[in-house]
Amino acid sequence: MNKASGHIYFDPKTLGRKMKEISVDVIRTERQHVTSRWFHANDADLFVWQDENSYVIKQQVSFSGLIIEWNVVDGMRTGVLIEEEQDDKRGIPGSEIIRFDGKLSQGSVKQALELVHALEAIDPGVKKILLHNFEYSPSLDTMSSQEIFKRYDYLKGVKPKSFWQKIKSFFIKKSA
Repeated sequence: MNKASGHIYFDPKTLGRKMKEISVDVIRTERQHVTSRWFHANDADLFVWQDENSYVIKQQVSFSGLIIEWNVVDGMRTGVLIEEEQDDKRGIPGSEIIRFDGKLSQGSVKQALELVHALEAIDPGVKKILLHNFEYSPSLDTMSSQEIFKRYDYLKGVKPKSFWQKIKSFFIKKSA
């Protein structure tokens, strides 16, 4: 946020230049390891998740309660971060919930693009991919099966389970 002429406004370019990488974590899933990266400046965050092949599978920008997210399954989504208050009487901590919009907020997407474009603390190749994802919103629905398996080779051999197979595997795991 910058102050000019008595007005406070959001400046995505300045925030993008100020962002620093805060952490890199590896998340182990059933099929692979995912690398999670967090960039931060003032009231803005950028999260990037990459699979073992270094493909970006999800990215999210948040600032001033707004969320701009792309992921390989859903494509682009925008929304708001809602903070639930904690319940002191029952000792329940507050939590954050993302409520996605019914229609994409083009203004929010434009600001996210400006922020990522100004980001200096990231590899230029990854930055190019983030910009492409926010601008064109590729998803599994728009990719050919060859492209999907080329990028996400860990999906090979994953056979979708029928409803009954899911139920059967649920009960077998429960009884074991």
